[in-house]
Amino acid sequence: FPPDDCSAEGQNWNIPIYDWNNESKKPQVFNWWIKRLKKALHILDIVRIDHFRGLESYWSIPVDENFLPMKLIDGE
Repeated sequence: FPPDDCSAEGQNWNIPIYDWNNESKKPQVFNWWIKRLKKALHILDIVRIDHFRGLESYWSIPVDENFLPMKLIDGE
């Protein structure tokens, strides 16, 4: 995550990102999410998706790059 009021240096959580633009994998990725949510709704009354913004807006740090200085690439 880029620098903000809470962290002047930004944060690298080492969370892998989804390859949303890979057309051949889209059905697989979306089916995984659908199965996961259906299973959760089968055993729970309500499902809360925290930090949804992380699914629709994220940054990528190339694997072979150092975290600092931060060079962010907009996720696609």
